[in-house]
Amino acid sequence: MPSVRSLSTRVDACATLPSRRGRSPSDDTQGLDLHELFSAFPNLEDLSVSINRLRGGCIVGRFPSDTEISTLKLSDDEVFPPIRALSLSGYWVYSEEQVWAEKFPWKQLRSLSLGPQDNLRFLEQATGRVQSLTEFEITSPKVRVKASEAIELDNFVSSFHTLETLTAKGMVPPLDAVAHHPNLRRLCLHVIENTKVKRQNLDAKQIGDLDQHCPGLISLEIDLDPDGSGTWPYESIESIAKGFKNLRQLSIHVALGIAQIRDLPDEKEDLASALTKTTAEDFERRFFKHRRSSSVLEVITLKTGESLRWFPHWRPKYARVERKCAKTVKIYPPVRSGDEPLVDEGESYSTR
Repeated sequence: MPSVRSLSTRVDACATLPSRRGRSPSDDTQGLDLHELFSAFPNLEDLSVSINRLRGGCIVGRFPSDTEISTLKLSDDEVFPPIRALSLSGYWVYSEEQVWAEKFPWKQLRSLSLGPQDNLRFLEQATGRVQSLTEFEITSPKVRVKASEAIELDNFVSSFHTLETLTAKGMVPPLDAVAHHPNLRRLCLHVIENTKVKRQNLDAKQIGDLDQHCPGLISLEIDLDPDGSGTWPYESIESIAKGFKNLRQLSIHVALGIAQIRDLPDEKEDLASALTKTTAEDFERRFFKHRRSSSVLEVITLKTGESLRWFPHWRPKYARVERKCAKTVKIYPPVRSGDEPLVDEGESYSTR
């Protein structure tokens, strides 16, 4: 099918045939063979491959899987399709390293999305080979990232300088790596809230450095957490407000404070107080005190909750409370001089 340009495929590496579960036999074995896909669709430009390797719920251990995932092998005359956009989740390179290193069209790759499941050894292969990548997204449900993984991500993002969109959730590159991309237009840096220690936010100086290195940002999403008494880091808010002259959308993820209150009996009330109309209005006052009236800013979004969180066996109590306390508040700048900003509490889990 040479006319097909876009393809998405998903398989479950944990799947078993119905006969193994005591029901009638079936021949519908799942499988993934990229060689067959490339032969059938030689002109693919957009490819998405998702392999589910996680077994959630209350199941501990693994059943034998009937899913067949074939190792990619290409002869000397065979090549990858002319892929320009690649999305991978749960794809392990391992024995395919040489094939990807030598035959994948790295130079023409424009968009790369990895996650939320690990793509072992892939970033290592991509480092130093991409030259024209403009969009990169990496997502992970991890709250603690291995040092080797952090170094691998740092090395990759630092190895080129062409990104216009960078989305990093769960695994976040350091600012020194982000600074290699002065043409960034859209940036998201989000760390999943840890249940044991308070996550680190960008401070005022780091925010100022980000503005200096990436002055063309029109969309910015970062974490910014009030302290235990509900007080915002005002210097950081001021740094955002005074910088980023081209910014149109600002999104702030607010921690619920799980590490501090998850063992208390009134945890739901404490979590719900992390983002209220009062705290949103306090943010709005501090921000627009330092923002120019001629700003092109369209909306500020403050939000709590975590859509990426995943548990291998069972959900702890705080996860249910965290979900119920998820909330989004939008702040719209004044339309005319003399007007007040509009604070819209929007939807919370309890109002859906």
